[in-house]
Amino acid sequence: MAAGVAERLRLEVDQLAATGPSTTAALARQLGVTERTVRRDFELLRQAGIIEAAAVAAHYQLLG
Repeated sequence: MAAGVAERLRLEVDQLAATGPSTTAALARQLGVTERTVRRDFELLRQAGIIEAAAVAAHYQLLG
């Protein structure tokens, strides 16, 4: 995994930890990337067991 991707994944996890459940649109705006990029990142994080889809539609949150 490229260093830039790993750093972005860390930033996304840090942001979710700081703010709670968030949308792909909100994180994309905060990180200056596209929503598609965040969705791909969230899929990687979901597969790794780090995040899950929240009960609120289109929101994601950290597991645990």
